[in-house]
Amino acid sequence: NNKRAIYLYSNYFNLDNRNSVEFYNSRIEKNLEFIYSDYNFDFFIENCYFSGTIKKKNKNSKSTFLYSTGFDSLTILNSIFENYNIKTNIPLIISNGLDLNIDNSTFINLNLEHGFLIKINENINYNYRKDKRSRGHVDIRNSLFKRKHCDIYIENSKFQDIIKGNPIPAISDLKFSNFTIENTEFSNLNLYGELFGEDSSYIFNNVKLNDINSNSKGLLSFNNKESIINNMEVNNIKLTGEDSSFIYLDHSEYHRNLYINNIEFKDCLSNGALFEFHGSNNEIKLENSSFQSVKSYQPLIYNKSKMSNFIINNLKFSNNTNYNKKIGGIIHLNNDLHVLIKNSTFISNETENGGVLYFGNEINNYDLNIEKREITINNNIFLENEAYNFGGAIYSELEKINLFNEKNNSIINNKAGVNGGGIYITKLDNNNSFNFTSSKVLNNTSYGVIEDYAAKPSYITLDTSIEKNKVSIYSGNYLPLTFSLYNANDKFMNDLTNYYSFLTLIITLEDKLNNDSTVHFRLTGNSVSMTRVINDYYNIKLKIPEIEINVNNECPNYFITIKDMNNIHYCERAKCRESCPIDETAECIAYKGIAYKNDANLNICKCLSGWKGYYCNEKIIGDYRHISLASIILVFYIYISQGFILGIKVLRKSKNNTYVADSTSLDFEAHGNEIKIVLNENINTNSKSESSNDNGSSNDSGNLSVSRKKSIMVENFNGSINFSRLNQDNIDCFKDIIRKSERHVHSELIEALFRGDDSQVYFKYRDIKNINLTREKFIGIYKRSSNLGKK
Repeated sequence: NNKRAIYLYSNYFNLDNRNSVEFYNSRIEKNLEFIYSDYNFDFFIENCYFSGTIKKKNKNSKSTFLYSTGFDSLTILNSIFENYNIKTNIPLIISNGLDLNIDNSTFINLNLEHGFLIKINENINYNYRKDKRSRGHVDIRNSLFKRKHCDIYIENSKFQDIIKGNPIPAISDLKFSNFTIENTEFSNLNLYGELFGEDSSYIFNNVKLNDINSNSKGLLSFNNKESIINNMEVNNIKLTGEDSSFIYLDHSEYHRNLYINNIEFKDCLSNGALFEFHGSNNEIKLENSSFQSVKSYQPLIYNKSKMSNFIINNLKFSNNTNYNKKIGGIIHLNNDLHVLIKNSTFISNETENGGVLYFGNEINNYDLNIEKREITINNNIFLENEAYNFGGAIYSELEKINLFNEKNNSIINNKAGVNGGGIYITKLDNNNSFNFTSSKVLNNTSYGVIEDYAAKPSYITLDTSIEKNKVSIYSGNYLPLTFSLYNANDKFMNDLTNYYSFLTLIITLEDKLNNDSTVHFRLTGNSVSMTRVINDYYNIKLKIPEIEINVNNECPNYFITIKDMNNIHYCERAKCRESCPIDETAECIAYKGIAYKNDANLNICKCLSGWKGYYCNEKIIGDYRHISLASIILVFYIYISQGFILGIKVLRKSKNNTYVADSTSLDFEAHGNEIKIVLNENINTNSKSESSNDNGSSNDSGNLSVSRKKSIMVENFNGSINFSRLNQDNIDCFKDIIRKSERHVHSELIEALFRGDDSQVYFKYRDIKNINLTREKFIGIYKRSSNLGKK
């Protein structure tokens, strides 16, 4: 029938005197429009069958099954609506003000281009409507309801095998209405849009959702004043749209409430956050619920509300995963929040970053944040959770917390791949510390190392010791510098994973000379720099002193001056032939006869001391033939000089030497620029004094005192004794030099024996009280003083 099957008209409206139309045990197929009603009819349909394919539209047709102008009622019992394939843009039922009752009926394999199965428009003159659907088995392909300001009850029902290819809500798009859905199951749904429209309030009680695929931003979207979920089971839900969520609390400027009690999630997948909350002001309470084996590409719970009173009580999270590297945590909380988390367990959850609890710092109003942010975390268990980067259990970016309370939490055996196995803190505030001092924080690890707490990088220090912060180098030289990275807790950051290898320091040489000439130098080696973007994120301070670098223009003997393509001079190490064993038994001396050329054939391969030959592989054996002669001469010098110093004279009687005490001594006299070494001898004699060429005198005992003098000129030369004026202090100093030099004769003798390479014996001279004696001066003075004893 391509036209209207039944047309009913009433010319008056009276609720107490209504018209009735009833259908029993009927089969009605392929009608373009079955019933058209114009006011005040009650339709009753029982045990009927309806089906049909409608391919074209009559210009006067309003609906496929029923069109009601208003104030009608429709009751459908034990009936079947099947195989409707309506190619016209009209719903199955459309009405202005309809009492709808559907009991124990089936809607199966329905495909309507309009998108809705039932559309009920608002009628301002009809103040009370009650649409009820109960005790039915429904299998449909399009939405049931579209209307405003209705109270909808769905009880003891089952919605299954629904395929919805457009973004219109699958079950209802009623506006500003109240839904109560109890003891109902939704299963095997494949939806492009939401399950229900967002602009109504909902109460779900004892509801099951299984095997549902959705591409919408929220399978359940709420944008009205209050919604309640109590006793809900959710299994094998796949939210595959971009940023798709299970519950989406939309943006609103008004205060809204969402209460969830006893919801159980298992084996679900979400491309977005499982729960995503927005809005200016809301209260959200999650209690007595569990989340198991949920895989998400954002946090499972993501609260982005500007202001929120957020309560979590007795929740269980186990074996859940957040794959998002930027938005971390299983629970991610931002902005100005009053947060209470208590009596909950978090076991074996995994995140890319940010642990189980992630406190972000996306502040919408900084002043409100200072005044309003309060966090309480009590009686929770964080066990064996893992973050691949930071914060195995808790991650905090908070700068300001008005109030932070924690008590009786267990944060144990959590892991982080980089830092903060237990807790990771990016910012520290002395007045609002984020420490769990009243909780157990034990055996948390970062890359296998115990690390319960950690903070982000804070500053870099220079470890290389540079005396007085001054260093001298040449162009082309290396300036080795070692730096260390510390966190905000002043702890050294041992980067075992090389995570911070991207941190680089840019070190530049700045010319401090104020002149017109410009000199360029080259500093070779590994470049180090710190990019501005990275430093803006980490705000790393550089605790590095200013180092003064003196760049020498001349290259050392082992280097050759080279020019690079920019005409900058730098020093390059001399290259020698490959067979030259450099740094082993030879060294490469630069040939500087040709400018800016480093030629291995011109540079000199010089053997180190003790080696010879073309390959410097022949060891030089010392010549010890003259050691005996050197020993005899040195022992003779020691014998004579030490005897005089000790006051011992050798008397030879027949073939024996006799050592007797002697009063002979050495003394010094100063005459202008001349120092005389004086040998004083006391000779026992009974004769009277006799004149002598030597200066002499006698005493009363008849002893003759003889003085023999030998002059030594003290010359002015660099590195030796330099007396600008000769006085007693200088003479005493000279005596001290001789005395200390004699004391070291034995050690000098040993050195001479082992280092002598000719027949001459030499003594290594030393610095004594910062006065230098050359070898020649020392031997000269030594011989002269010894010769005095032979006179």
